[in-house]
Amino acid sequence: MTNPMDRLKKWANGFSVYQEPALERRITLLRETANWWEQKRDGDRAIKAMCVAVAPAFDYSALDPGMGNTVTFVSGMLRDTDLRGLMSKWPLVLQVVRGSEHVPWAELFGLIEDWLHPDGRLFPPARVSGETRGLLQDFAGTMVRDLAGASLEHPGVQHRIGELAVKARVSVELNPDPEFDRLFPSGLYDGEDWERQHQRWIDEVDQLAARLTYRSLEEIVSVVARFHREAYLAGMHHLRLSHLCTKLAERMSSPARVAEALMDHELPNPLVMPFADRAAAVDDPNWIRLAQRCLNEPEYRWSMVQAVLTHRAPPVDTHSLALSLAPDMLKNSSSIGMSGARESATHTVSRFLSHLTCRCWRSS
Repeated sequence: MTNPMDRLKKWANGFSVYQEPALERRITLLRETANWWEQKRDGDRAIKAMCVAVAPAFDYSALDPGMGNTVTFVSGMLRDTDLRGLMSKWPLVLQVVRGSEHVPWAELFGLIEDWLHPDGRLFPPARVSGETRGLLQDFAGTMVRDLAGASLEHPGVQHRIGELAVKARVSVELNPDPEFDRLFPSGLYDGEDWERQHQRWIDEVDQLAARLTYRSLEEIVSVVARFHREAYLAGMHHLRLSHLCTKLAERMSSPARVAEALMDHELPNPLVMPFADRAAAVDDPNWIRLAQRCLNEPEYRWSMVQAVLTHRAPPVDTHSLALSLAPDMLKNSSSIGMSGARESATHTVSRFLSHLTCRCWRSS
């Protein structure tokens, strides 16, 4: 089934390869989307459609079966007059952004990147004149400044806006979050001495984890949840936040309690498992309860299956539950015992094979 947004894009770019994309279609899409948003207040879908309309370039493909399965690709930049026409409608987009509870910020960042680097996504590449590049650069700066003012409550978005402001060569007033910026520093690994940069970042994360250790459980969970939410909005990967969780888990007196609190907030598996793994390693009294809960929730199940199967002395019922949930793990033998001790792996494989034998005997 065709993605509805792809169909909108195809319509906005022109019905056939023999037609130039018309400014009227883009403006119609903006106007009708704004009217739809007034009724539905669905900022996510409305802004995604508006980003299609405000894109500075066009591209589409067409299959011509009459020419021997020929596929024609067409791409290029809109004319300067059309670009100015789209620029004049930006306040309509900004109104929807400011009035929406859920904003797809990553789509807006992509739109800004398209105006900053117009030939980056075109196939075949298109030539862009110096005058057009200046027009594109100026409007990208306008979008950056406007979105900076519309996202003051979101430190992750502010962080990305700051990076885009550097690319657009404009100055913006931001509301930074020092802790978030330490965890997601701009330009990490950009320099030649990336090892030193990485070590500096590791030290910053260690210091952040040390400061968080003295806060209450509720505060710690709130900070991790906020970092996750803001990183998600800004389109950032959670690996850096996962590293912070690993460092935090090493300092927690009861990592299992933290893991359960994070699960209560429905945070993803990579942020929960550092605490769960630490709980297993130090024999946290609450680990068995945590393991049972993880095994019964699909989001956390597979990581906990491996943790239980590689534990040196898991409870019999917990171990049996993990085995019952992982009959296909033998397809990937590297998932069994790779992170545990040799005797733990031997114990697991022995019980795993016995478990499968019993299942096969019952089924026959």
